[in-house]
Parts: sequence; C-alpha cells; structure tokens
Amino acid sequence: MVGLAPGILHGKMTHDALFWLFNNDRIRGILKYATEVDREFAHCRHSNHRVERYQREFERYGGRVCFFRGAEWQASEFITKAHNSYAIGNRDEADRCLGYAIHFIQDALCPEHIFPFREGFGLGGAHLIFEAYITVGYNSKGWSSFVSNAPVIPIFSPEDLRNAIGQAANWISNFPCSYMRQDGQRVIDPRTGKVPILTGWSMSDKDIGIWMERASSLVKGATIFAAHSLVRNITLAKPGISTLHQHGLSWP
Repeated sequence: MVGLAPGILHGKMTHDALFWLFNNDRIRGILKYATEVDREFAHCRHSNHRVERYQREFERYGGRVCFFRGAEWQASEFITKAHNSYAIGNRDEADRCLGYAIHFIQDALCPEHIFPFREGFGLGGAHLIFEAYITVGYNSKGWSSFVSNAPVIPIFSPEDLRNAIGQAANWISNFPCSYMRQDGQRVIDPRTGKVPILTGWSMSDKDIGIWMERASSLVKGATIFAAHSLVRNITLAKPGISTLHQHGLSWP
C-alpha cells in the first residue's frame, strides 16, 4: 500500500492489533515506523511489498518489474532484527524493525497486492480506489473489530513467519473477487459478478474484514515472537471469539 490513505490504514490496523499487547506509549513508537516504510523502502525502488509469487504474476500482466525478494522475506528479515534487538535491550531499534515487519505483513496480504489490480488514476484504477475504500471504511464497516479480535497465529521463528505469510496469501488469492487487471482485461469471478466501471473491483465487505483479520493474526504472532518479554499479558491477545469463526470459517 502506497500513499497517504494506506499510511493511515497501516496506523489504524497496527494500533488495533497491538492494543492488547502493549501500552499506548510503546504502540506509538512502533506506529511511527509502521507508517513510514513506504518512504524508506519504496516498492520496487528499494524493496518488494508483494509476496514474491504474486509480484511475478503482476509483472506477467504488464506490472512494473521488481528485482527484490518478496514481502514475506522482508517481513522475516525485519522480525529477526527486532527479536535480536529486543533481546539485548535496544528498544528503539527493535521498535523500528518491528514496525517495518508489521508493515510488510500487512502489505503482503492486502488483496490489491495479491490480485493483479490495475494501477493508475481514474476509472478502472482498481488499486488506488480499493486502498481509498478500505481506509475510509475501516471504522464504519466494522473492520476494526476484525483486527482487534483477531486470534493469534503463533510464530516460532522468522522462517515460520515467512511460510505463514505465503500460506495466507495463497488462501486470500481464492477469495471471491472481480477486478480490472493490470493489462486492462476484466477478470470476472461469478461469485462477485461483473467489474464495476467506476471502481474497477468487486469484493464483499465481509471478505475484506477477513483478510484484515488474517493479517492481524500474523502481526500479533510475530510481535509476541519478537518482544515476548515486553508483552503485558499474552492471554489478552486472544479477546473474545474470532469473527472468522462466527462466519463459520476456519484457517486452512
């Protein structure tokens, strides 16, 4: 996710995911870094914000070529640095690396980075329009509750995180979604119907909430792995019954 609107969304999702893990002062420190990754590690110029498999698919349809390893690798490398920095008490550096790792987890699993949505401005610019929609609707659509109530997916190592991101991205790639593809072709999923001309994409609000939940489950698990000694009460990371389960769904 790139630009002002996605930066706001990264901040909201990070705050709501970490609310049960840290106090507000520590969350603010992590938020600062989670929202500035696009300036330090811009997509394609300095890093890759898509899972590698889906970046290559985007390129096949005319998307900009990226020579960096996928977002799952970026996330696992930064979570390693965060874990090591927390272990030696370098909290500022640890917060920075954790914030960066969180950003890459969220970016890796957002639908506009998995489906090859058309980039650009104007009609059919599905990528930017989708990002604006989920940012504006985050609170009013109830997606914040998907994030705050997301169950923890345990993460035991950086490799575990990398594999979990890839698995989650593959799962989300099967969500019902119709969209304008990067090469200008309309991809119609019969479960969602035709591609709206104005927006260039069609996905249910429920499925948007579910991908946010899956991403936040990994954010919580990765955070507990990196900063276990600082988490104020791990049991609070699992509040209530998962909204995913309320929909009769389960993790693969």
